[in-house]
Amino acid sequence: ALPRRELQALAKAHGIPANQKSAVIVEALREKETSPPPPPTPEAPVATPAVQAEAKGSAWPTLGELAQDLQAGITVTIVSIPTSVAYADLAGLYGINGLTRIGPALFVHGLLSGVKWLATGMTSLTAISVVTDLNSEAFKAEHGFAAYEKLVFLYALVIGVVSLVMAALQLGSLAKKIPKPVMSGFKWGAAFIILASQSPGCVFNHGKNVLPQLMKQTPMWLTVSNSLPSLFSGVKNVMKLAWIWTHPQFWTPMTALFGLSTVFFILNAGKILPKALARGGEVLVVCIIATLASLYLGYSDQGDVIGEVPSDNVSLIPRLYLDDLPWAEASRLIMPAIIFSAVDFSATVAICATFEQENGVEWNPNRELAVQGVANLVAGATGCQPVGGSLSRSLVTRLANAASSRVAMINGIGMMVMIPILWIVAATPKSVLAGIVMSQIVKTVLYPKNLLAFSGTDAILAWGTGITTIVVSPSVGICAGCALALAVRLTFGAAKATKAD
Repeated sequence: ALPRRELQALAKAHGIPANQKSAVIVEALREKETSPPPPPTPEAPVATPAVQAEAKGSAWPTLGELAQDLQAGITVTIVSIPTSVAYADLAGLYGINGLTRIGPALFVHGLLSGVKWLATGMTSLTAISVVTDLNSEAFKAEHGFAAYEKLVFLYALVIGVVSLVMAALQLGSLAKKIPKPVMSGFKWGAAFIILASQSPGCVFNHGKNVLPQLMKQTPMWLTVSNSLPSLFSGVKNVMKLAWIWTHPQFWTPMTALFGLSTVFFILNAGKILPKALARGGEVLVVCIIATLASLYLGYSDQGDVIGEVPSDNVSLIPRLYLDDLPWAEASRLIMPAIIFSAVDFSATVAICATFEQENGVEWNPNRELAVQGVANLVAGATGCQPVGGSLSRSLVTRLANAASSRVAMINGIGMMVMIPILWIVAATPKSVLAGIVMSQIVKTVLYPKNLLAFSGTDAILAWGTGITTIVVSPSVGICAGCALALAVRLTFGAAKATKAD
């Protein structure tokens, strides 16, 4: 007879519970020996591309899917018109260029992306990053607008190359590693800078151009602002913002009426408009109303409007803008481009993670980072500012029930097809564009609920990153936040290890 321990080992080897009596185990083993062997398991078919295609369905879209994408693409295109103008203007470029040159980058993104609802384009974050990274006002004052425009195109090209290198090095997943408090603080700080940059255009005719002259009427503010060191240029923006909203007597009445009414309408659109209207539709509605009011009142005679589309922009065939770019500036743009790519891609990560969690949409970080790179290369080559993932347009795309990323291709084609009829936005007041941008971030600035939810070291990280972003610059803010997060982790990690020992 076998010893009890060996009998139990034999039972386990045959899948028989070993905690039974020895006699029961022996009987079970005898049954195993006398029972017929199970039928052989058929070999699984080799997963050839044909088999995989059959399992997933046809690679060719159905007519129903094409109809879904066409409908969604038209919806996103219409919603994108006012925001594209607004964000081009925010980046210090001609607003109309946001419509006439964005099409090719959108098309390429849709062609290559693997996430069906991910929408790209110009955003408030990409626009304000361009302004601060390139020091737009000072550069234009010294070199002129044409030189600044070429520098923006070059910056988009550098961002494209940097993004592709990062994707080749499999660094796409690193964007997920940016601590949440740091990212929340950075977004709040960036939103504050956007609010400061758009406030003059919302309430003053000629916006930023007249602000210094107006502030001269209150010498104390201007003296304090001019006495600040250049390192803390962000504090000057804070002071300008405070001055604007505490001196309404200097506002241009009609300009302020258009701008502030836009902010109010968009923030309260849920109470005013039908719920069936797609998210983002309120922006289109307010633009239509404001443009009609501008035409009726003859606002173009007294205030800034988008204006007519330049004749050299009215072309369905994309033009290349690679001539006479300031290539000597490329080396100094590499470090800002690295930061831009990482921060911009973190927005894409947040969008894709939302779709993955809520809708089970799979995605590959390195692929989408590479797609971001190619889209920016195309943007720079065709005379457009840098682009990135857009949460609002992505949500509109999902709401419109798009079937695939073809919707972005349709959006890009739609932008190019609409170029000859863009005269319809010529009378839109620029203060409305400022109001559109402000409406997207004013709540975040005034009530930063994400930051208020943090406590302890997370709160220090969040507020420290946000304040540094505002006081110095977005690039310095995000770098300082990450460095502080690393220091906190090393310090507290070492403390925990010492305590454990």
